[in-house]
Amino acid sequence: MEMVIRIQFCTDKINDIMLNNSIFILLLLFTISCENQVKIDILTIKGNMENLPDGKLYLKEFGVKMDSTNTKNGKFVFEIPKEEDFEPKYIQFTHIAFSDSIVRIFMFDTKAKYKSKTLNSDQMMLEENFPELIGKLEDSKIGDKLMSSKFKSKVAFGTQTKVFFEDTIRLSAFYTTKHLNEMLNKYPYSYRVLYEFERFAPAMSDKQALSFFL
Repeated sequence: MEMVIRIQFCTDKINDIMLNNSIFILLLLFTISCENQVKIDILTIKGNMENLPDGKLYLKEFGVKMDSTNTKNGKFVFEIPKEEDFEPKYIQFTHIAFSDSIVRIFMFDTKAKYKSKTLNSDQMMLEENFPELIGKLEDSKIGDKLMSSKFKSKVAFGTQTKVFFEDTIRLSAFYTTKHLNEMLNKYPYSYRVLYEFERFAPAMSDKQALSFFL
């Protein structure tokens, strides 16, 4: 009888240990799962523009709002969740001042020209390791309560933005396969070039398309 009690006691202990271990494993798995869910890669865009009024700053992609944030004393921060299959994309900044509702469209210097005139761009590229936009704005009135605000700075832009600004042709309508080929040879890592190639590709023969990579 005593032997049976001991066996039962041992069995109960083993069951208790297994139950406790199971609970511990479940808790561990739950914790790992939560950590995986919380750990989201973030793309951060910071700015510090000495003459930017307090207001609301909109981040856009081809005119479509991606996010917005308040600006205070010229400073702002965006934190954009990074998609798993992230690729650099064109972004724009539009600011509306709280005090007078003046709209400012951020513009950037480029090397592109049209009819001998240098073209500015209202776009840059969102990419990893985005630099802090430290500088000031030069406002030019282009309409009632509408400003073209050129960003002036010595900031070293990211690789993708740098190529985009150095492209001598800004408007896609003036892009040619010759220029595309020159850009591809010079900047094989550029998403700007890749996106223009994707635009041209449907009209190319297989031989023409392959010639860009041979």
